[in-house]
Amino acid sequence: MDTAMDWARKLAQKPPFSLKMAKSAINSAWGSDINTGLKLETDAWSMIFGTEDQEEGMNAFLEKRKPVFKGR
Repeated sequence: MDTAMDWARKLAQKPPFSLKMAKSAINSAWGSDINTGLKLETDAWSMIFGTEDQEEGMNAFLEKRKPVFKGR
């Protein structure tokens, strides 16, 4: 349970839309061929790329600071 709670705390600090898209891509690709899985991953990535959280993550990285995600 301690390990699960540690992971939950770490994931709670991540951008929620990105986590949602990652979970969706993983669940949708489960049991499919590699090409289908790659297409689902590419589609999810393209939806995430234009978000405010993506911009915040890039800026935080470049500015060497922790990002503050807002779920947008």
